[in-house]
Amino acid sequence: MPRRISEERDMAQPLIYIPTRGRDRQLTLEQLPTSVLKRVVLCVNSDKEEKERGRDIVANFGVKDLLVFPRSVDHIAKAWQYIMNLDTKPFFIMDDDLRFMRRGQRRESGEGFQLPKIVGEKDERYFLDMLAEMNATFSMTGVAMTGLSTRPFCWRTSTNSTDFTRHTQVYGYDPRKVARAGAKFVGNWPLAQSDFHMQLQLIHAGFVTRCLNLYCSDQAGSGAEGGASLYRTMDALRESALWLEKTWPQVVKAVERETKGSFGGGVRTDVRVSWARAAKLAREEKLIRVYK
Repeated sequence: MPRRISEERDMAQPLIYIPTRGRDRQLTLEQLPTSVLKRVVLCVNSDKEEKERGRDIVANFGVKDLLVFPRSVDHIAKAWQYIMNLDTKPFFIMDDDLRFMRRGQRRESGEGFQLPKIVGEKDERYFLDMLAEMNATFSMTGVAMTGLSTRPFCWRTSTNSTDFTRHTQVYGYDPRKVARAGAKFVGNWPLAQSDFHMQLQLIHAGFVTRCLNLYCSDQAGSGAEGGASLYRTMDALRESALWLEKTWPQVVKAVERETKGSFGGGVRTDVRVSWARAAKLAREEKLIRVYK
């Protein structure tokens, strides 16, 4: 059974899990104020080096707790599933290499917004407001998943939130609703893009996934040293993309993308997901899932 983190916490302040692997610098933690660090659970695998690195990071930043995964948790999808199994309270997951931003002011032309501005480190008001708004979405009917917009997207939309769009970098889940959907990160499928498969499972079950646009995040390019890049290869991405396309044929298309910095450059296989179409088909009970 997973080791449970201390239950002494306010339901209005969900825990923040930050899985990390092979990275000495913790950019996400550097941004967070003390009041938020006290809600963070740093997650590491069971290698001796990683446990020692984790203990040092916990001591340096004063985070709430250190969670050491069992040896069987050797992939980020398995880490997410392990966290999901811990309890029934909503929680957040963040990548370990993020900068946080606030959407700029509306342009004078009225079309779109100015580019997001990086939030200063330890900006307590920003982070408390951001986390409170993320948590508030779980009280809304049918919302099982929440998150933040990414820098390239948030300034292009005029709404404060967007339902049924791509989630990445910062996630929030309500495990009770996830359980009702029967959704899992880990199963008889490739693991490289399990977050997309999780989101599609939730939509298929009739739940809402909501992304906030007032706040956003940005990170180093895909495949940056450390983290999931230690095992997320071009071949693994291709396998998962093709599997997702076969599993959700109405809404997922595998595509070839030319990358520059990501994964050392070259062509990689990604997916294009029609999130809004998936939601429409789910409402009509016409969304097909080929493989379980």
